[in-house]
Amino acid sequence: TRALSSAASDVYKRQPPAAEEESAARRPDTRTLLTALYTAGCVIAGCYFVFINVSCARSLRRRRKFLFRHGSLAVYEAEGLRSPCIFGLPHPAIYVTPEVAADEKALRHVLAHESAHYRRGDHIWALLRALCLVLYWWDPIVYIGAAVSKADCELACDEIAIKRLGEAERYSYGLTLVGLVSPKRRAGDLLSAATTMTGSRRNIRERVEMIVKKPKNAAISLVAVLLIVT
Repeated sequence: TRALSSAASDVYKRQPPAAEEESAARRPDTRTLLTALYTAGCVIAGCYFVFINVSCARSLRRRRKFLFRHGSLAVYEAEGLRSPCIFGLPHPAIYVTPEVAADEKALRHVLAHESAHYRRGDHIWALLRALCLVLYWWDPIVYIGAAVSKADCELACDEIAIKRLGEAERYSYGLTLVGLVSPKRRAGDLLSAATTMTGSRRNIRERVEMIVKKPKNAAISLVAVLLIVT
């Protein structure tokens, strides 16, 4: 009898009171809290992404004026643009500022640059880059990667445009870039699905330096990169 009483007492001591059990059941664990935080961040970033791009599409549709077709792309003039760009995934089109539309040389440079974006599929990569930022909104390395990726796209299109325009246009193309320096970047620029030709003063300066210097050690640089990757 004593043994049974002692065992029953031990079992009763090991069992938490009903109130404690109910409190423990209601208390969310760390994983649940982190999941809820991550989901909320994705929803907020996703809504911001949709807002930026829907607003841009509506604004361009309202202000655009058809100019001509350049290959398979329609070219529009639009007031208030910060930069010439390609925008639209189902039906991409080139949008230029009135100043560019009025300058034959600048227009030729812009069309060469934006056509390079289109042939490379950069308007699709811009969308995928924005989606990565929505999913990894908490990771600063992803933001840095997106910014560097966007800058590299512009450098690549500069070189493609110059090859298409001809070496004689290299210097004047650089002058066109200088004339397209945009105001300070906005917080949502990386979430925009539009390609751009211009950038900040620092970005334009680096691109013009690359254009003027015309890298002569590209082959050596490529070998070095391949060795590092290996």
